[in-house]
Amino acid sequence: MATLVAHRGYAAKYPENTLPALRAALRAGLRWVECDVQLSSDRVPVLLHDASLQRTANDPRSVFDLTADELATTSVHEPARLGNAFMPTPVPGLDAAVEFISAHPDAHLFVELKQESIDHFGLDVVVGQALEACEAALDQCVLISFNDRAVLRARKRGGVRIGWVIASWNHEVRSIASAMAPDFLFTSIRHVPPQEPLWPGPWRWACYDAGSADLALKMAARGFEFIETKAVGDLLLDPRVGAWLRA
Repeated sequence: MATLVAHRGYAAKYPENTLPALRAALRAGLRWVECDVQLSSDRVPVLLHDASLQRTANDPRSVFDLTADELATTSVHEPARLGNAFMPTPVPGLDAAVEFISAHPDAHLFVELKQESIDHFGLDVVVGQALEACEAALDQCVLISFNDRAVLRARKRGGVRIGWVIASWNHEVRSIASAMAPDFLFTSIRHVPPQEPLWPGPWRWACYDAGSADLALKMAARGFEFIETKAVGDLLLDPRVGAWLRA
């Protein structure tokens, strides 16, 4: 038995990292969602995967060129993928996502701090701003990142669960994970060697991105407790996966 996590919200059918995508995931029955966070030019955490707005808004500008107020009037409705069905869909602030999650006490939010913002503003700024935005529902949030130093900085600040997203599968990474002992350890499905068991530790294993029910079931059999997917609805149509929500 595993727990489904909505990767960037219900991103298969809604613009990723938006409030409609988060709402749709919870309506579908999921209680764990993941979002990506960049900082605007005025250092406000907002939900965006890319630093560029090209892919989601057909806008060549960078998140670092725009204030949070300007991003709130920028529509990230993913026209290349979804046409104009969701126009306009503004870039939400992390505080708005946290406010939404806080209205659902049984829901949880994985908040991924992106490397581009860490490079641009520094660890202290990104971690500090994210923690401040999560304050209203800190016990429902988990701060995660590929950057191990960011994860450790969040732990040092205290009061929040942490997760490390590993970029490769080798002895060095395992040693860092063992020393860090995060609450969650994330990996891409592509990185997991077919025959190698998952590393034991105090963490709970999570993987991304399962695009089919068969793959989700395979990962659950491997020992993954949390399985991220963008295709929320497709997986839930399979009764074997849908049963996870009723367990």
